[in-house]
Amino acid sequence: MEVQGRISKILPKRTGKRSDGSEWRSQEFIVEFFETPDQRWSDKVLLSVMNDRIREYDIHEGDEVLIGFGHSVREYQGRYYNDLRI
Repeated sequence: MEVQGRISKILPKRTGKRSDGSEWRSQEFIVEFFETPDQRWSDKVLLSVMNDRIREYDIHEGDEVLIGFGHSVREYQGRYYNDLRI
């Protein structure tokens, strides 16, 4: 899936450890976009980038972007979460 829009907010980086002891890093950000040119209100999507790709993509608030992303669902302690990653 692709979205063309503007990065409106970058959230603080998060870090943690997997069950195997290896570390992970995540950077979440919000992309604001219009699905049609005449749409009055923008849509927003929360996306994330993981580990070495944080530095590779080097995103900044206000950047105009065309982003492709994938989606998955993960379960944690009986609850399910959407995960949208570029």
